Amino acid sequence: MRDKTHEDFIVRWANFVRENPDKWISLRDLAEEVYPEKEKYDDATRSAISQLVNILVEEGYLAKKRVGKIMYVYLKKSKIHLFEEKKSTVV
Repeated sequence: MRDKTHEDFIVRWANFVRENPDKWISLRDLAEEVYPEKEKYDDATRSAISQLVNILVEEGYLAKKRVGKIMYVYLKKSKIHLFEEKKSTVV
């Protein structure tokens, strides 16, 4: 991972994937998951998501496909284990 933003993004994405295995998600739906405080999928959000997705595709974390005008992404199963939540134990 390159920085904290990328890690936060992929951790939220990994959590979504654990809840919805084998599901491709549109960039619009991904933006709503990653930026829930945003009311609208605006140009700035679209640009930020696209840049992060492209970096993560290059690094081998995500796969992407286009269906018509909609871009979908998928977290590769071989990478999910890298972002599993650590369970802490109280001693």
